[in-house]
Amino acid sequence: MSCTGDLLCVLTYAGSRVDVAINYTVLFATAALFIFGGPPKRRAAILSFFAAFQLGLCYVIGCAGVSIIWCACAGGGALDHHRGLRLVAFRVVSAAVVAALIYYAMVAEAITDIAHVCALTMGFLAVQADEAYSRRIEEDYEELPAGTPRARML
Repeated sequence: MSCTGDLLCVLTYAGSRVDVAINYTVLFATAALFIFGGPPKRRAAILSFFAAFQLGLCYVIGCAGVSIIWCACAGGGALDHHRGLRLVAFRVVSAAVVAALIYYAMVAEAITDIAHVCALTMGFLAVQADEAYSRRIEEDYEELPAGTPRARML
């Protein structure tokens, strides 16, 4: 079923309760780990980009779902440093992500697997770019005299 131009169809997997249960469970778990794995405000902005990308893509081409969002969160979250309880949560969520990816590899079309791999890569690259940008801002900040207007803005 095509969901072209119908966001409700996109968000509800065209009525598939199994897909809704799997994907929203994994989405909420990966999003929580992703947001709190780095600076929360920047991570929330990146997550918003992932969501806008998924919804825009599905609105235009007619796909359904939120799996690009959770795959991107998983790809980006894999770069975070996890310790203690967060490490345990990361392992559990990673197992759920792998199980979902295996399930969809068995039951969905091959284009779904390609989309998942691309989303994992997108998340990885988005976090890498954010970290590189943050390091550059910190380096620039260290070079500015303390009283300059730009230093006060940072």
